[in-house]
Amino acid sequence: MAISYDVIREGMVILQYWTGKVTRDDIVAYRYGCLTDPRIKRGASILIDARESLFGVSPEKMQAIVDFLYESSFPITHFKNYALLVNPLTYRLARVQQAIGHLDANSIATFTALDAACMWLGLDSTMVTSQLELIRKAPPPLLPDP
Repeated sequence: MAISYDVIREGMVILQYWTGKVTRDDIVAYRYGCLTDPRIKRGASILIDARESLFGVSPEKMQAIVDFLYESSFPITHFKNYALLVNPLTYRLARVQQAIGHLDANSIATFTALDAACMWLGLDSTMVTSQLELIRKAPPPLLPDP
């Protein structure tokens, strides 16, 4: 899986683009990069475009990824809102992440439409669409080893 991202709105919004199969190693590398990126401000919101991602074939695999995303070593207060944008095939599994996010006091919502995700985060969907297109076309960033 490739994870690419960019930071907009003076560090208060992170746009992520995920492709392929979600793995724990990819998430570890990505998280480390985001937590050490000086452009990202505490309390930033994240829009994850995972419409071209697969979350495995079972709810158990998704649960393992969710558990890892929200383990105690990850500072939950570092990010404010998560909008997870998925395709209709992975929507049900992504809802598991949404439910757990609420239990962990994160504000997380799952969407299949970019316009709805942008509205929820208070973002202009035209601007986000063009930014995501730039992220898609750019090579994945090289992140330091965690």
